[in-house]
Amino acid sequence: MGKRTFTREELEALDLPWGGLHDEEVEKHRWYTLRTVVFEADGTFWSVDYADPATEMQEGMDPWFDEDTVTATEVHKVQRVTEQWVPRT
Repeated sequence: MGKRTFTREELEALDLPWGGLHDEEVEKHRWYTLRTVVFEADGTFWSVDYADPATEMQEGMDPWFDEDTVTATEVHKVQRVTEQWVPRT
């Protein structure tokens, strides 16, 4: 599994965290929701976590937790088959 460190400026140039290819909620906290965003950089797909403020009081919260650099994990898309219980029709 590959890792790469991105600077805040590099992430901003990629319009992150808002301009990613895929975004999902990881966990909820009192003041923010931890989310993961997938994006492409230099022909490779990467995933990073960021904070999304939970209330209007945290609107100025830094998505990168005030870090100068963010470590990304290399990812790739796979199809997975799942089972579900659904109502009979």
